[in-house]
Amino acid sequence: MPFTTVFNFRDLGGYPTADGARLRTGVLFRADGLHRLTGPDLDRFAGLDVRRVIDLRRTDEVHSYGRIPDRPGLDYHNVCLQAAPWTATDVAPGELAGYLAERYAEIADEAVSGAMARVLRLLAEDTTGGTVFHCMAGKDRTGVVAAVVLALLGVDDDTVADDYAASRFSERRYLAWRATVAPDSPVPPSSDPAPAAAMLAFLRGLRDRYGSVAGYADAAGFGPPDRARLRTRLLSPA
Repeated sequence: MPFTTVFNFRDLGGYPTADGARLRTGVLFRADGLHRLTGPDLDRFAGLDVRRVIDLRRTDEVHSYGRIPDRPGLDYHNVCLQAAPWTATDVAPGELAGYLAERYAEIADEAVSGAMARVLRLLAEDTTGGTVFHCMAGKDRTGVVAAVVLALLGVDDDTVADDYAASRFSERRYLAWRATVAPDSPVPPSSDPAPAAAMLAFLRGLRDRYGSVAGYADAAGFGPPDRARLRTRLLSPA
């Protein structure tokens, strides 16, 4: 979606599932930091008829950076998916996929205690308008939620990984924007920040630990009736 200060806002609609259905368009969106929306960008956001925002960031991030501006009819939820920030680590480009897969496993395992089920139930509710979930970059915590949702709906792993990998383009746009507003900020080393291999490894690991993605949802407290509601909310019939 074309915003000037938000760079990873995407509609998840259109992806096919194994049984021939497709995700509805205009219903489920993923994004990066919506706290940066101002002026004309807020008008564009309002035009999408997104009524529910699920902010996956920590409380300290919300306090430091702010949240999406409130407006009538906007249903805002802050569900922290990861209690502690990652520590700074130098990772060689060739090792990034494995490193990220391990971090995503930590996010999923932490969220199994309650946060993931809360997010999934908010996505499954039959609400007016669309829903967007986001974190800071729209890649890591948001990527974990997107992967779980898409896999539960029957989207194949390669498509899930391709959706995740699309965040590399938003990263380039974000860094170009940051260079204009904060030219003295350090620039991360040039590499692929969202390798598809990281998401494929994450999904394999999730199945190894929980038996299946549905098994992970069961462990999180999001059982078959919940998943049926998720399908009804997000899928167009085959």
